[in-house]
Amino acid sequence: MAFRHLFRYFEQVNTELTTLDEDSEDRALKRAQLWMLRQDLAGFMLLGDPAARLRPPAPVKAATRPAASLQAQVADFFGGTAVMPAAPAVTAAPSIDRLEQAIGLVLAGSHSPARAAQGLGISADDLAALVSTYRRGGRAAIGRD
Repeated sequence: MAFRHLFRYFEQVNTELTTLDEDSEDRALKRAQLWMLRQDLAGFMLLGDPAARLRPPAPVKAATRPAASLQAQVADFFGGTAVMPAAPAVTAAPSIDRLEQAIGLVLAGSHSPARAAQGLGISADDLAALVSTYRRGGRAAIGRD
C-alpha cells in the first residue's frame, strides 16, 4: 500500500515536471525543485517488516524462463528501458527477492497476478495467494488488519 502511494506521488511529480513551460525563466526554480524531488522519489526504497516471512511455494520442476519477460516487466514498471543481467535458462523456485518484486508489482496495481507471475515458474493463483499473505502480514504488523 505504501509503495503504491509513493509511486503515485512520483508519477504526479514527474507529470508536473514534464508539463512545465521550459521557456519561462520564472519557473526555473520550480523546475529545479521538481527535478530534485523526482530524483529523490526515484531513489526511495520501501522495506517490508523484517518479522514477516513469506513461505515460498513448493519447488516446481525445472522450467524455462525467458530472460526478456522480467526485463520487460521492469521496463514497463519504471516507464523506460531496463538493462538486466542475463538469467539462467533453467530455474527451480524463484528467489524471495524475485517473489517480493512480483508481489510489489501486484500491490502497486501496475500488474495483474498473471502478468507478474510470468517467468517466475509459479501460477497466477500461487502468486495471488502470496500477495494476500504478504498484505495480511504487513497489515497485521502495523496493527491494521
